Amino acid sequence: MNTTPSAIVQAQLDAYNAHDVPALLAIYADDAKQFQHPDSLLAQGGAQIGPRFTARFAASRPQAQLLNRIACGKLVIDHEIVHGDTPDGVSAQELVATYEVERGRISRAWFSFGALTRLRVALPADVPQMNALIARSGVALSAGFYTVEQAEAVTRHVFGVDTQLVADRTYFVIERDGAMLACGGWSQRATLYGADRAKSGPARCSIRPASRAASAPSLSSQAPRARAWAAC
Repeated sequence: MNTTPSAIVQAQLDAYNAHDVPALLAIYADDAKQFQHPDSLLAQGGAQIGPRFTARFAASRPQAQLLNRIACGKLVIDHEIVHGDTPDGVSAQELVATYEVERGRISRAWFSFGALTRLRVALPADVPQMNALIARSGVALSAGFYTVEQAEAVTRHVFGVDTQLVADRTYFVIERDGAMLACGGWSQRATLYGADRAKSGPARCSIRPASRAASAPSLSSQAPRARAWAAC
């Protein structure tokens, strides 16, 4: 068995992605400590570390994606993106984990948490903020193609949230650390696109996938990310 610090940390990563709490506890020393960098104690010993892993796995079924690893003596530093599932979407969080390996087990670990990005189903309470985002995005994306007055006019009279899609739960938002970055959705209805004010009459009935594909009526992003999102 390979007992180098890098191999021990890789075994830890494999056990984490397998959600194998007993395997993780066998890799951590009996008196191991986990910290939020630099010195905020998160858990100590198997009696605390085990339940912490159990709760984490139950909450979002995380999967850690290793981006880079540096090993120096008994220290191993991993740069990761941790992907997770939530009840209403998915999440991704950047993480730098530093492990100290002694006598073949992890004795201490420090975690530095980066930005948390979430994609979730939009809620009715999000509509005012989404409309404001769409207005900013429409003007930013129109730069160089329309005058500011033209861009503001089409945004004001055409673009906006179709609240029927919010009710259908086919409209989504992307947030980073709680700040809304983008919103958009797809439609199972025959409506083309546009805000509630651009529609006339009741929402048309759902289309049948066997005869017609669903449509993606809108995607808006916070500037300066607008052009990047529009290209996706």
